[in-house]
Amino acid sequence: IHMHVCTFPVPFIHLLLIYVLHTSCMSLIYVLDHALCLPNAVCLQALLCVEGRKALYSYCREHEIPFKQLGKLIVATDARQIPSLESILSRGRANGIADLRSLSKEEVSELEPNIKCVKAILSPSTGIIDSHSFMQSLRVLTYLLLFM
Repeated sequence: IHMHVCTFPVPFIHLLLIYVLHTSCMSLIYVLDHALCLPNAVCLQALLCVEGRKALYSYCREHEIPFKQLGKLIVATDARQIPSLESILSRGRANGIADLRSLSKEEVSELEPNIKCVKAILSPSTGIIDSHSFMQSLRVLTYLLLFM
């Protein structure tokens, strides 16, 4: 498991992106619900992010492009961060991310024992796709549209 920590624009929140990196040389695209990160409670950009994620996974299924929905954790490392975390959760739900779950520190420890936090949000639909296969499928589709 590869763990990537980014500073989140909300004060004191760190975004932990947990995903599996294959040992092959496959290039991967990280599929993220950016609707969590947008400042407005509900906006067109957030709704398009949610619909775009659904459309991308659907496209991958239809064209047999390898993908995995590995999930993502957003954590609060101390009690002062919990209001910001709850704000992210409510904003994500308002923007149509229906599968978000609030997790206790015990639930997080069961998923990933090396993460120390007081509370977290799980976004199980976040994932990765094989970018090479994706780009190849777009190339074929473009050829068919232009020359057939």
